[in-house]
This record gives sequence, C-alpha cells and structure tokens, in this order.
Amino acid sequence: MTVKRTGGQSFCIAAPGIVFVYEDKNAPLIEYWVNTGADVLIGGRRGDGGYLAWQECINNATFLSASHTTYEVMSATLGVVSPWAGSAGTPGQTSYLFFNDEQLGTGVYHGYGGTYDESIDSMTMEIGSGNAQVGVDVIDVTNRYHKGSENVVGQADDGDNMMPTNAFLVVQYVEELPDLEIVDKWESWVNKTHYNVTYKILNNGNATAPAGHNTTLIVDEDVIKHEKVPVPLAPGETYTGTFDTVIACTGESDTIRVCVDEDYNCLENVWSCEHIEKPDLVIEKEWENWINESHYTASYVICNVGTATAPAGHNTSLFIIDGVEIEHKQVPVNLTPHGPSYTDTFDTVIECTGESDTIRVCADNDKVIDELDEDNNCRENEWSCIGIPTITKTSSPTSVSPGGTVNYTIIYTYAVGPNLTNVTITEKYPAGVTFISANPAPDVGNNKWIIGTLYANKKPGKIDIMVKVPESDLSFTESGSVSGEGFVMVSKELSTEQSPYSLKNVVTLSCTELPPVSASAITAVGEVVGTSVDITEHGSGLYSSDEVLNLQTKNKTISLEKTTEAKYMPTSFNFSNGFSTSFSSKWVQDICIKNDVIGVAVHKKISSASRIKDDTRSEVDASSIAMAFTSSFFGVTHIGSKSKDAKTSEDYIGVFDISWAEKKELKYLFNWDGVPGNDSDKLIRFLVDKLDLKWVENATITKSDDDLVITVSTNEKTAKLIMAENKEKVTVKVGGETIHILIVKTENDKLKVYDKLVTRPESVSGVGYVMVDEEFSDGQMQVIEHGSGNYSSDEIFDSRGLEKSSRAEYKPTYFSFSDGFSTIYTSKWLQGICTKNKDAGTAIHKKISDAAYMEDETIATKSSMDFESYFNGSIHIGVRTSKLNISEDYIGQFYVSQVIKRVKLTSGNESNTTSNASDWLSCPCPGHSPKHSPTPDLTCPCDP
Repeated sequence: MTVKRTGGQSFCIAAPGIVFVYEDKNAPLIEYWVNTGADVLIGGRRGDGGYLAWQECINNATFLSASHTTYEVMSATLGVVSPWAGSAGTPGQTSYLFFNDEQLGTGVYHGYGGTYDESIDSMTMEIGSGNAQVGVDVIDVTNRYHKGSENVVGQADDGDNMMPTNAFLVVQYVEELPDLEIVDKWESWVNKTHYNVTYKILNNGNATAPAGHNTTLIVDEDVIKHEKVPVPLAPGETYTGTFDTVIACTGESDTIRVCVDEDYNCLENVWSCEHIEKPDLVIEKEWENWINESHYTASYVICNVGTATAPAGHNTSLFIIDGVEIEHKQVPVNLTPHGPSYTDTFDTVIECTGESDTIRVCADNDKVIDELDEDNNCRENEWSCIGIPTITKTSSPTSVSPGGTVNYTIIYTYAVGPNLTNVTITEKYPAGVTFISANPAPDVGNNKWIIGTLYANKKPGKIDIMVKVPESDLSFTESGSVSGEGFVMVSKELSTEQSPYSLKNVVTLSCTELPPVSASAITAVGEVVGTSVDITEHGSGLYSSDEVLNLQTKNKTISLEKTTEAKYMPTSFNFSNGFSTSFSSKWVQDICIKNDVIGVAVHKKISSASRIKDDTRSEVDASSIAMAFTSSFFGVTHIGSKSKDAKTSEDYIGVFDISWAEKKELKYLFNWDGVPGNDSDKLIRFLVDKLDLKWVENATITKSDDDLVITVSTNEKTAKLIMAENKEKVTVKVGGETIHILIVKTENDKLKVYDKLVTRPESVSGVGYVMVDEEFSDGQMQVIEHGSGNYSSDEIFDSRGLEKSSRAEYKPTYFSFSDGFSTIYTSKWLQGICTKNKDAGTAIHKKISDAAYMEDETIATKSSMDFESYFNGSIHIGVRTSKLNISEDYIGQFYVSQVIKRVKLTSGNESNTTSNASDWLSCPCPGHSPKHSPTPDLTCPCDP
C-alpha cells in the first residue's frame, strides 16, 4: 500500500493500515464490530490557548446493539486506531480512552514512535515501523461490555493532537454445543475365540447432541464398524450400546479403541486373547417403583457376560444410604454365558427419607463366584425423595417455511410427593411468532395456563398449541433527486432473501413448593430464496440523478427507476479542520439484479466514463426479472445476464448509444396432477395458443401409470409431455421431435408447470471496441461479435429465435482508462452465429471474420438460418447433420444470401446419434470432414 502526497508543501502522513479478518472453523463463535471515521481532535490545555477543554473534544464510536445472541460472553476485546495519538500521560500532553463511560486510561496509545505488537484473544494489532505516527491499543473490556445493548468507545484529546479513525470490538462467545465423550467401554467373550464391545457415551456439553452421530469401533488400527447413536443426548445424559459385530481375537491381544463423532473423543484399552473360562456377572439394569407417596421398591436385571456358566445360589445385594446392606436375594437359576438374563424385585419396601436415596445393587457381593472381572458387579443411581414434576415439549413439524404453522405439544406429570399448589404453565413464544389456538385455551392472555393443584400419580396433562412462524413483510420506498458538482459515492443493497434460523420455544411449570422446571422445542425455519438489487455509483464532476426504489419482501418485489447524468471533471474540497483533498475518479455506475427463485441475474456496469446519460428501469419479483435502459456514454460498458439455459456478455469501449432490455418470467400453466382432470383445459389452451397445435382441441388426454408422461392424441396425431426424472422440467414432443421445454416447480407438494417467457430487444450504435458473446437455449444458439471501429446493431431474441442486424466498419480506436492505462484496439470485425437442434441432430454455422466492413441481416432458429451478408473479409458457411456435411468459404468482397432450413426428419435414427457424448454435434467449421462418430466439441464458433 502506498500513500502519496497530492496537496501543498505542508503535510504530515500517517502510515496506512491493513485489516485482515479470517475464519477459523475450530475457534469459538466470534462477532467483529467495526466503526470508522476520521475526526481530528485538537483540544485540552495548550500554551497558545484558544482550544476547547478536552471534555468537549471526545470522539464517540457507538456499536449499536452489538448482539442479540443468547450465548454466554467469553470475552470482549477493544482495539482503537488513532494517527498521532501517543503514550504520554502528562496532563496537557495526553489523551483519554473510555468504554461505556468508564475511563480505561490516559496515554494508552502505542506505536507512534516505535514498534508495537499486542494480541488479546481474537484481535492482534501490530505496528512494524519505528516512525508510523499512528497510535493503537488493544485492551480487554469483558467486564465492561454491555450485552444486547449499545457499547460506546470514547477517545478524548488533551493536547495530544489525534485523529481517531477506527474502533474494533471483538466479542467471543461460549457456544451452546454438545461435547460427546466415551466414558466407559468393556469387552465380553461370546465364545472361546470371539468377543463383542460395549461402550458408554456421555454428553459433557451444554447443548443436546441430536441422534444419528456415529460411534466407531477400531481394532488394531482397523476400522471395524460405524454405528449410529439412535437417540438424542441432552447435557449430562448417557447412552450405552453394544456393537453388533463379533470380533475374532488374534495373536496375544487386541488393541481396541472406541470413538464417538470425532477421532479425538476416544477410549482405548488392550484385550487379552488368552481365553479364560469364567463367568462374569453384571447388573444390566436397576430401577425403582413408588408403592405410595413415601415408599418404594427396587428391581434389577442380572446377566452373565463371561465365558462359563454361573451356577444358581449366589446372592444379589441391595445397598442404600451410606452403603448399608439392607437385603440380599439368591439367584435361583443358572446363568449361561450371554444367555437369558434374570429379573427380580427386592422384597424390602423402602421409605424415602431426606431429599434423595443413593441405591446400589451388586451381583455376587459375597464373592461366591470366581469371575473374569470382579469390579463390574454393581450399578448405582440416585432416587429423589421429593417428587419433581416433569414437563416435555415437542414440535411438529420440526422444520417449516416462513409463514408456516407449528404445533407444539406439552405433556406435564407429577409422579410422587405432596400435592403441588399454585401450579402455572407459562409459554414463552419466540419473537415474531403469532398465537393461533390452544387446547385447552389459555387462562391468561395467550400463554398462561393456571393448573392450581397438581396431584401426584395422576394422568399426565396435555396442552396442544398452534402458532404461526413469522414471515418477512417489509415494505420500503425511497425516492429522491440529487444535482450538483463534486464527488459522489452511492452504494445500495436491497434483498428479499431470508437466511435459515432456529426458533426456540420454552415452556415453564412453576409452583409454590419447588423451583420452576422448563422444557423447550426447537423448530428450524427454512431459507427464503429471494431477489436482490445492488446499485453503486461514484465519480467526480457534474452530477444529477432522480431515483425511485420500492421493495416488498412478501411478494419478493424490488423495482427501480433511475435517471443519471454525469460529466467527469476533477474537483477538490477543503474540510473544516484545514484538510484538503482532490477527487479525480471518472464515473462508475453498476446495477445488478438477481432472482434466485428462477435462477437469473442481469448486470450492467459503466466505468471509466467521461460522461454518462442513463435511464434505467428494473423490476424483479417471485416469478420474473426485467431490466431496460437507454444509455449514452463515453467510457466502458459491460452488460451480462446469466440463467440456467443462457449466458450473455457484451462489452463496449468508446462512445456508444445503447437501448437494451431483457425480461424473463415464469408463466403458470397447469398443475401436473390435475391433468387429465380439472386442469386439462389449461393444457389444451397452451398447446393451441402458444404452440399452434390446433388439432388438440378435440384430442384425448391420458397419463402413464408412472405419472411421468401425459399423452394428447387423436387418430392421426400425438403429442407427449414427458416429465424429467428430477421433476424439474417437462419436454413437449410432437411426432418424436421436441418442440418446447417447460419448467416444473414443487409448491406445497404439488408439481406446478410453468412456461419460461423471454424477450430481449437491443439496439447499439457508436465508435470504439465491441466484444459480444451470447449463448441461448442451453447453448443451442450462439452469437459472437467483436472488432474495432464504427458499429451499429439491432437484435431481438425471444422464444421463437433470433433476429439480428449488424453494420460495422473497421478502424483502430484508442481509449484511456481511469487508472491511467491506455490502449489501442486494432481488431478487424468478426461475427459468428451458430444454431443447433439436438432432437433433429443439425447444426448451422455462419462466421464472418477479418472484415474491414460488414453488413448483415440474420434470422435464426434452432433449425434454420436466413441471412444476407455484404462484407469485405472472409465468410464460412457450414451445415452438419449425422449424415450430411456442407462447407462454403468466401474470401474477399462478397454479397451472400442464403436460407438454410431443416424441413423434416427422414428417419427416427437421425436425431442425436451421439447422445452419450458430452456434445451431440459440433459446429461445422472449415476443414472438418464428416465422421461416423463426431467428436465431443462444444467450441462454437470455431476458428478456420
């Protein structure tokens, strides 16, 4: 980066700065907030007097509502940049730094006269020069940060003469994330040579881990099995599973590793392959059952995971409260290795005391059985003596589009304990959600149910709620007029798109006796694909503009009406602090409109312009996109459009007048499922009115059993509408030949069929360099044109084909760009038009090149070309099918008139004989001889 003096002899340059922001996917969630400015502060106690007190010279940078996230703040770091700010702390020669009205220090800036390098969390500031004349500081402001509201940075001058330019606030959050860990694993012999592996997963994080993540079994570094965890794990919850793979133990031992979700969440041990025949008793499951409001019993399941039978007669023991054994029961059956388990309930009825009981059940506590593992006999849990109500909440569906409805189901129950009083259930709806109905209805407002007394061991209560998800419904209008002389910089971005997000709905049950308990349900709100308009305009000189902008997010409409007239001339300006600058930028106008719903973008950019006179109209909505403009300029203009089946690029450098328009829209025709049926008349009207198939008026309509082909037929003629496998387009065929392509969109689970309408008139005239490259109809119609000199063209493209009139005369032209780069263009004229018909297997190509002069009139469709050309240069005319090759070349001064048209398929074998190739037929170019299997080549036009 270079800073250059452009003003007078008295100047002082502070070093420029470069800001780098990069993404680290392994780092915590971080938000960067940036404020910029350039306020020179000269205040405080000075010997020459005449300045304000430093308290009146405070520059405030305000970060508005820095974040609305609910995540816990891990750290907040402030960074400030101020040319000429220093580190002196003496009153009258210092500066002050404040954050949220708290003074952080005086003279805190570093780097004015020496190097500086400081990093705190995710912010690093470095000054590498010894005389940068820039002061910076990085400081931790975590304890002073205001979450969810404004944060204000104040910089004050007390005789230091400083210019605050940047304030950076970096906030790092503790994200709500699951953290899965394998906390236990063990192996069990299945027979004398094979074993299986059991594992236990714990979620150590602070968010639920959804079901479906993998647990991986690795033996001696070989991945044996991936197994999905079938249940979600809330924070603190565990899941125990056994891989269904039985592993043969080899050698002396196996090294066994089990990993969950990530390679580093693993537990590993060595399993000896020496086979020892012993039983191994474990308590597989243990649980409690309330008998009444204060007493319960304990039950268990015992099994043998060893390699030998455990004979009947050993005891299972029950321990409770400080490890005191209160009962043991004899197991009356033999337990075979990996055979049937044994389930029993202790006879003792236990009184629950205090807040909870710690209960442990142990197999073979008397050590009667000699086991493989004597340390895995017990299972322990804590049983609450105070009944805690439970409340759960689910949502259906779990994902929804904006404006859709969600049904919440709340289940609440109370198993045991004294009656709970003043029980209330309160819903906290997310912002923007609209309440529709509930059963039972709320007692207060739309979110509170007064239960009163909740009795233990009663039937669970249920509340069903229906809400509507917020839908963006913003209307925006701007109109204005500007005229004057100076420097202009305009930037506007409008969009109807909406990013996906999650709605968290929380319900809380409260009562007098216990703390509140809550449950939540998360609904994913899908992305809204929309439309956008971007406008940029800047330059120096005379300027006038009138503009009207309208936006409505609900129907995805954005409209623009803009007239601009600008003439370049250098300008200068003196700021109030004595700082002066000159502006010397030529004019730039950049307008881009996008419709991501139908997949079309249109772009116009005028740059390096000495003059512009432009009138632009554009409108985009959910089913269409349109831009029309007339523009007169001396500069560089690029016009481009892109869609799934077309892309165009036009560049004009010099003095030109352009009238250009393009409109693409989807017109609804019929519902695929409604034909035959209610929408049959709509289909017939389209075939008659648009495709001129008059004979279908009295035709019969049928549909194939697989629902993919609609047949419209009479005794003599047949038309078929064939649905693509991906359900995105319908091909209309008559007699085996494709005559039209329709678009299919899935809306509310219905296949809606649309016709894509395209109109594109254009007129250009001027002197300079021209470069045109256009592809229409999935590349089946291609136009290129370029050269230097006098040029005029009128062109219309629509669904019927192309009409183009061109006149060009070669002469070298010169242009100087705004960055000082100049060039001379010396290219003679070239025009290439190629049309292809994939179904017919035909390609027609006309190419004029090295032309000092050309006049051309061309009308083309995918199957025909009608042209008249007068030129001084060379022309190639080619026609190709799978069985035909025509090539004509004329070099010199000629007049050529031809009509080339495919009339009728001679056989069903003629169409697309190379359908498996990447291109079914290359354009016929000079020197190409017929081949039995045309090579894949999509270079059109080709060089002779």
